[in-house]
Amino acid sequence: MGHESDMEVWFVRFKNGSYSWGTEADSSLLHLLERADVKATSVFFGPHNSWLLLEDDGYYDSGNLPGDLSEYCKLADEEHQGIQTLAMGPDGEYFLKAIDGTFWRNSLHPSLERMLDAITTSGSSVGWVDRIRLGPHGTYCAMFEDYTMWRAGTGFTMSFL
Repeated sequence: MGHESDMEVWFVRFKNGSYSWGTEADSSLLHLLERADVKATSVFFGPHNSWLLLEDDGYYDSGNLPGDLSEYCKLADEEHQGIQTLAMGPDGEYFLKAIDGTFWRNSLHPSLERMLDAITTSGSSVGWVDRIRLGPHGTYCAMFEDYTMWRAGTGFTMSFL
């Protein structure tokens, strides 16, 4: 097996409800995806074979989550209507959002932390957080209700077609 970033860890759900996945994910996740009674809607991947699977009935399962993220997932599930989205970065950083809009985060880039602080303290003009994706070396893409914010490393190219 090659470098972790070269692993075949992916999940896609099709419009008809069927799905497909990469073959190098954690064995406990692969076992869940192969079960007929599991109705996965999303799978979020992180470093060191960490993952979180969401099902259409709100049920979730996870493995190898970094730090205190497991406890926040449980809290989101039990007290905040469930988990809506998760982003895990390569160095243990994460962003978890519950269905009711509550979110938890750890070790995000300072510019993203400032934006999230502004939302929680003053109801920032960018609106609510839709989703965040985290990459290496502090890179990210954050999508808000009325705004998209991203930070990229050197050599980054973006084009709009």
